[in-house]
Amino acid sequence: MLKTEIRKHISSIRAKLSSEQVIKAKHEIAIKIIEHESFIKSKNIALYIPHKKELDPRMIMQSNLTKSFYAPCVLPNKQLSFTKVSTNSNFTKNKYGILEPPYNPKETLNPSELDLVLVPSVAMDYSNNRIGYGGGYYDINFAFKKENDHLPPYLLALIYDFQLIGNIEPNEHDVKCDAHLIATTK
Repeated sequence: MLKTEIRKHISSIRAKLSSEQVIKAKHEIAIKIIEHESFIKSKNIALYIPHKKELDPRMIMQSNLTKSFYAPCVLPNKQLSFTKVSTNSNFTKNKYGILEPPYNPKETLNPSELDLVLVPSVAMDYSNNRIGYGGGYYDINFAFKKENDHLPPYLLALIYDFQLIGNIEPNEHDVKCDAHLIATTK
């Protein structure tokens, strides 16, 4: 199956999730994130604001006062800026209809300054190859990890069980995640 077909297929499954399944998965993934070694070790953590029933990682901000959280802002030339956020942050829709914090250069980190990045994904394989939404934003902004995958940040993809698929043939520009966490929908 081509990546465009995979995106369409997985998105249609995700769109059919009930609100109960989404809420259950949100709680499950928050526990898995908080217990993950990369989260425990990290201070500066990037998360995403969920779009179209993506897994919602925002619960991890509620009781973690020793950590700083950041969310991406889309800038020109497919650059992402990670702006500090909290449970009280205001978000507005960007040109893709995805919520993002207001860009504030004084409260921003570059991708290489983050310790952990929770990565939105359409699909993953067992080797942590990822299919995103096709824009290449995460691949462009974390391309430096292709030369040395041990460099921070740790890229942790969050997926539902149906998003784990067989082998994904990566393109030359694709950046592999370090690991993935799965929430069940059953």
